[in-house]
Amino acid sequence: MVSGDPKEQGKSYYVDQTGELDAGVWECEPNKHRVPDAPYDELVYLIEGVIDVHDDEGRVETYKAGDCFMMPCGCNCTWDVQEPVKKVYLVLTHSAYEG
Repeated sequence: MVSGDPKEQGKSYYVDQTGELDAGVWECEPNKHRVPDAPYDELVYLIEGVIDVHDDEGRVETYKAGDCFMMPCGCNCTWDVQEPVKKVYLVLTHSAYEG
């Protein structure tokens, strides 16, 4: 955590039998947090809110309600959650590619 108090909550609605695929909804309050070496690929669809994603090379992408984006396995970034966020996520772990 870089700053803020995220007061996060989430609910998984589907996990496959291997445990490698997970889909659900996640919410949090404004905050700034580091995502070091993400352990999975994540597809994100924002239902509510605004997020600035800063990568380690200084680039910033801003995502808002209605946007869909991919966070690849291994990425290093910082999420600056500007407004309360609600997202639908689909996560596929790295080990799923090995099996």
